[in-house]
Amino acid sequence: MKIKKILIILLIVFLVGCDGGVQEQESQTQIQQIILPVTSENKSTQTQPPTTEVTQPASTIDYKKLEKTLKNPEKFEAAMKEIARDFTVNGMSMAVFADGEIVYTFNYGYANKSAGILANDDTKYRSASVSKTATAICAMILYEEGLLDLDKPITDILGYNMDSSSHDTPNTTRHLLSHTSSIIDTGAYSNAWSHSPPLSVSRMASMGIWSSSPPGTRYEYSNLGLSVVASVIESITGQRFYTYAQENLFQSLDMDAAFLRTLIKDVNSIANIYTNGSLAHNPRTWGRTESLYNRLPLGNSHGIAECEMIISATDLARMGILLTNDGEVDGVRLLKPETVAQMTAPALPVESNSHIRGLGLRIHQGNVIEGRTITGHSGAALGMASGLYFDTADRTGVALLTNGCSVGLRENGMYGISDETLKLVYSHFFG
Repeated sequence: MKIKKILIILLIVFLVGCDGGVQEQESQTQIQQIILPVTSENKSTQTQPPTTEVTQPASTIDYKKLEKTLKNPEKFEAAMKEIARDFTVNGMSMAVFADGEIVYTFNYGYANKSAGILANDDTKYRSASVSKTATAICAMILYEEGLLDLDKPITDILGYNMDSSSHDTPNTTRHLLSHTSSIIDTGAYSNAWSHSPPLSVSRMASMGIWSSSPPGTRYEYSNLGLSVVASVIESITGQRFYTYAQENLFQSLDMDAAFLRTLIKDVNSIANIYTNGSLAHNPRTWGRTESLYNRLPLGNSHGIAECEMIISATDLARMGILLTNDGEVDGVRLLKPETVAQMTAPALPVESNSHIRGLGLRIHQGNVIEGRTITGHSGAALGMASGLYFDTADRTGVALLTNGCSVGLRENGMYGISDETLKLVYSHFFG
């Protein structure tokens, strides 16, 4: 593979030219390739590839430009630092991937400002709504196993009513994953955790959580709708959602990631979250999510699948590789190519709305980078912003995580820091 050859050349150049200088404190940059071997320990638990041969699309990567940027990253790094300063970033990690591999990582600022701990490739961040993509992958694993019918009414799966009396069309898991259900974020969802015990999904449904539009007719972003996917997964598997995700997604791909901080192997690698430069949240000691979530009945839970994933930029990039490499990453096949194709296709006709969604993904057709369809998901909470973005045409992409920055949403649906970073990466690496 051409990228491997490039990285071997760069390694030689680095070994010859390294002067052992002191690393700059505000930023750490590393060119790397992550390839996790298939060991005898995990080989038996992996999903086997389909019997039909997978044909990869012809790559359109400009390898000469990629090689030039990797050999001389100073201009790119300077531009990234300028973006970080413009958006008052506290800490940030980024990973660029192409053709099934991570080719570049960049870190800036602090994971823990008071302790002086710099962000690095292993720093883990609360990813906010990027969690929805991981939740969708979990649902599609069940779909491939024949345990989840995406078009079956969720009322039949959950055992309690999840449909508005004013609509004839029932809500399905496909509707939930694509933000085309009639379930929306009302006051019941916003205040669910202030009740004792917290409001369950069925209790919220009895209070009214319905859109005026029938399911499957329009896009309407819904945190609650995506969150209900956790209840669907629990009803089918008999497991807590976070346990299912841990065993079937994160462990399968050898990721130190989780929907609960107590499931992270290296808890000290989790970054603090800062709002306007001040400490807003210390996830390393955060036990509220688990304690409140476990008070909800199995199959009647919410509030985790849509926003609580903790992950590093490198592992988030590997999730992007999974979705650009026909369901395979580092030799492990988790999804079939046709399953990934379902996730990355518009759920409704493109002309129906400019807010285009796949399954757990948003699709930007030319309104982020001209001539490219950028697919992925943004996230923002407590003063931080994050995102996973990729182009399936040439299997390139960027994973970006922060723990505090200026957050502003642009007309194209991107947060400012994500928009600027994505444009910069594609200009320097793949333009």
